[in-house]
Amino acid sequence: MQRSQDIDEFSEHFWSPSYKKFVDYSWTFDFTKRRVVSSSFLPDSVQNDFNALSASEQNKILSQVGQRLVTILFALETFALSCYSKIAIAGRDVGLELCEEARHASSLATYLDRRWKNTNVPVELANAFDQDFSDCENSEQLEKLIQFIEAVNAGLLTALHLRAHDPLLVRICSFIIADEADHNALVDQQPRSRVPSKFNLSEELNRTLIDTLINSVR
Repeated sequence: MQRSQDIDEFSEHFWSPSYKKFVDYSWTFDFTKRRVVSSSFLPDSVQNDFNALSASEQNKILSQVGQRLVTILFALETFALSCYSKIAIAGRDVGLELCEEARHASSLATYLDRRWKNTNVPVELANAFDQDFSDCENSEQLEKLIQFIEAVNAGLLTALHLRAHDPLLVRICSFIIADEADHNALVDQQPRSRVPSKFNLSEELNRTLIDTLINSVR
């Protein structure tokens, strides 16, 4: 019995978005009757107007909010994957990180496709990422950028995990959160010189991320 439990825990760590045992994309969700995310994602300034709407109108708005937030998360995971790929080409051993970011991006892309038939990343967000990516000349600069991406990811993942009402989205977030926790633990075991104490992020990317997050709940 203990051996079976150990195997299950081992397989959970190496989950795959391609197997129903881990993520079953056949789970349905009716956006017209249920809220995909909590209305607490909306700013206080629009709560009164939101509460005056019909239930179906509220559900439609929150569906759009959920799609926007998951799309941003997908963009961040995809960009992190690109950064780790570039670091790997430079000769660094980041195989674990590459594997994790790949399955994160894959699971979120499939979720977006199944729920909204749309995986398009906001142009302004993609353009800003491309600029910062092209400006990075070495692995240290890329790691600084990745640190920022993972910090934003952590906030979005936690919020969605706690305030999403779609069981499929909650399950995907729980797997990604577990991966990120293990990843952070591994980083902490590395020499401190590998983790920069501070970093400078381009004003354009910082402003674009903030604007995109704000616009997603308007």
